[in-house]
Amino acid sequence: MIDIDGGVLALAEGIASQYEPPIPLEQIAEDEFLHIICDDYGSTTFDGLTWFEQNTDEFYIHLNCNPSKRNSLTNMKGRFTLAHELGHYFIPSHRLGLITGELKPHGSVNFLDNPPEWQIEREADAFASALLMPSSSVKDFIKGRSFDFQLIEAIADRYKVSKSAAALRYADIGDYPIMIVFAVDGKIRWVNRSKEFPFWRLKYGNGKGDKVPEYTVMGTYFNEKDNSDCRNEETIYAGDCFDTRLETDNRREFFEWCIEYKNCAISVFWEK
Repeated sequence: MIDIDGGVLALAEGIASQYEPPIPLEQIAEDEFLHIICDDYGSTTFDGLTWFEQNTDEFYIHLNCNPSKRNSLTNMKGRFTLAHELGHYFIPSHRLGLITGELKPHGSVNFLDNPPEWQIEREADAFASALLMPSSSVKDFIKGRSFDFQLIEAIADRYKVSKSAAALRYADIGDYPIMIVFAVDGKIRWVNRSKEFPFWRLKYGNGKGDKVPEYTVMGTYFNEKDNSDCRNEETIYAGDCFDTRLETDNRREFFEWCIEYKNCAISVFWEK
């Protein structure tokens, strides 16, 4: 996990404070005289791209609306993509880099082999999350509510974001510790957790490519092609899922809510 400059988050929160949720991204772009162009740029290119036109001294945001990308100005994925691109415009170092040409326009993709670009993308992601789900607003929204997956769904609906984005934001600022796991073909892609979550590692590790624990809903989905327990609140045991270290922890009970889609699955874990 990388550190995000608090100034990036404060900047996003400050912009969001001028509007009521769900944050009207197109209005923000219009207020900044930004041009948004929605077009089909192909299935193998970017989701979003920010461009500074030197000849006219104007910024353009391109949103790829190819059907395989599932982006539009009104759906949840498209809203996050647009918020991410607004991050490149608003974050001073990103904006200056685009103006001077030191930061080349690029698609919203992972740069795992290039740490500087990866840092830039994660900063834009963090900006997007804080812009779409301002911490003060979310904390007011969840105050006094006990945690279950329906709370994640309520956040997603209130702020017009995906359930995964809502869960990740809750892990950062929510008042009950959770862990979120995303896997493809039975292998971990990424893990995120609240600081207070009682276990740091999954049973076989948190690294990309590590095996999903078999005695989880996610594990059953991948190993047995059985999704009957998906999209429900299911009980699992710490010893089957996490690197517990202490035998006394093995029978601690947790809930898992798994959402499956084709060869992918995302699970949220929280203690009973």
